[in-house]
Amino acid sequence: MTAHSTANKQATPSTTPTTHSDRSTMFALINGYRISQMLAVVAALRIADHVQSSPQTVSELARLTGAHEEALYRVLRTVAGFGVFHEGPERTFALTPLAATLLDKADASLRTDAQVIAQEWSWRAWGGLLESVQTGRTAFDEVFGHNTWEFFQTHPDASALFNNWMLVLSRRSADSILDAIDLTSTNVVVDVGGGHGALLRAILHRHDSVRGVLFDTPHVIASARSGFDADLAPRVSFVSGDCFLYVPAGGDVYLLKDVLHDWTDERSLEILGQCRRAMDSHARLLIIEHLVGAPNQRCAGKVLDIQMMVRQGGRNRTEAEFRKLLNAADLKLVRIGAAEAGPQVLVVTR
Repeated sequence: MTAHSTANKQATPSTTPTTHSDRSTMFALINGYRISQMLAVVAALRIADHVQSSPQTVSELARLTGAHEEALYRVLRTVAGFGVFHEGPERTFALTPLAATLLDKADASLRTDAQVIAQEWSWRAWGGLLESVQTGRTAFDEVFGHNTWEFFQTHPDASALFNNWMLVLSRRSADSILDAIDLTSTNVVVDVGGGHGALLRAILHRHDSVRGVLFDTPHVIASARSGFDADLAPRVSFVSGDCFLYVPAGGDVYLLKDVLHDWTDERSLEILGQCRRAMDSHARLLIIEHLVGAPNQRCAGKVLDIQMMVRQGGRNRTEAEFRKLLNAADLKLVRIGAAEAGPQVLVVTR
């Protein structure tokens, strides 16, 4: 028996006593939301940026951020216990490698992630997880009275933060995704539901001969144009519309990055159907998502699947579930590649 199979073998409670380490691990998991809220505070106040050049006293940090000094100190000393900042003499705080991930301009910065996790439209939906599990309904819809996309249409600040987060996530994984896909002999890439076009911009920067079509809802496209500089903009067509009703034709490659997991199988089939109608016989569809992994495997796809359950009503899928979905759409899964940053790339043809 391999070490892996031994580790995954199910033991009975009578033969596996609970240890102090088990209890400590579970306690940390249970209290994770408290850490998230504290990290959201230090991210919102940009504490990492304020101590980047040199350690600062909590008094100076309170002055710079407009925070209550004693309350700020209590938060900073707590996160310092987890390695996020280092507390020195006289209530000074210095940057640590963990804290550096919250720097605003750092490569692969996690500052926006920390902010989003503490937004009301995020944590209140997760607070309804039990109801979702009991009823199968989307917690966000039950809590707010309408779905995520309707909420963002009437809450522009929340929408702006969400779109910026999507942009950050796309930038973070763009290079590794491009390393995993082959765009040889590609003339036109159509990014369906491409948001502000971070992935499409990365493609155009790497492939000088490629032209792009950015396709999303009207309010997203209206704000996406400004993200393309004067060199790239002439190579991009900005098209607004509804992917349930129409997808632009003429692409050699179609992208669906983190789109299908927002939707049920029925609605995903509608999107896939529109993509198939738009695709010529030579075209390829690249579905970029985190797949749900094997039993007992810790993976991002499983966590994101619960995020979809509570907030959008969609789901992340296993390879088998994707194959079934694509077969129903009369599409063929040719192969699956993995980007180093985590998502899988499903190469699909007609």
